[in-house]
Amino acid sequence: MNGSRRSRGALWLSVGLAFLAGVWFSYGQTLINLQCWVTYALLQDDNYTPLVDGSIVLIMGSSNDVIDPMTIYGETNYIARRPTGDDQIVGEVTIDSTELGSNGTFYSGDFYYDPDEVKWLYLRFFQETNPPLTGMIHWGESVLFPATGYSFGTLWLDFSPDTDHIYYASNYDNFVIIPEPSSTTLMLLAAALLGGISAASRRGKQAGEGAGAAEV
Repeated sequence: MNGSRRSRGALWLSVGLAFLAGVWFSYGQTLINLQCWVTYALLQDDNYTPLVDGSIVLIMGSSNDVIDPMTIYGETNYIARRPTGDDQIVGEVTIDSTELGSNGTFYSGDFYYDPDEVKWLYLRFFQETNPPLTGMIHWGESVLFPATGYSFGTLWLDFSPDTDHIYYASNYDNFVIIPEPSSTTLMLLAAALLGGISAASRRGKQAGEGAGAAEV
């Protein structure tokens, strides 16, 4: 009897592990692992000086060969981490000269993207080491690179493969942050809405009762 129970337990354990392995395999096959770097330095607004260590770089993905702008707030202010259109942030890195032994460069990886949604990749970088990215900032972008040349689930990509692909912070704009509504704020708004509905319902009921009493 005990042997039979142990056999059934082992069988269910095997089935469960096989199921989890299948889910993991399917998930792993869906997403592509991006390993990326820049061989030639990203430059500051003078088109000469490399970005300093700590400067922020966003790795952007797009389903088409068009770079969509960042969200604009108040007509002239940009929100750095809010892409528009079909574009999305695939990853974020900081310039680190120690990784490739050259100023203004980086090497990073394990950024995962859906190949059905991301067909192109590009960089959007900022001459700024302050993570919130607020105030007047010089910034720039790379050209688009195909995101489809992956092999065995991994794409190895140099965003500056040669001297024809050297980018600098050619733009200068003001950046702001618009806080996302917190869970508490959303709960308070929901409570206020429900309270308003409840109050309106009570007033309607009282009005109906008053009309009924008047008829009597």
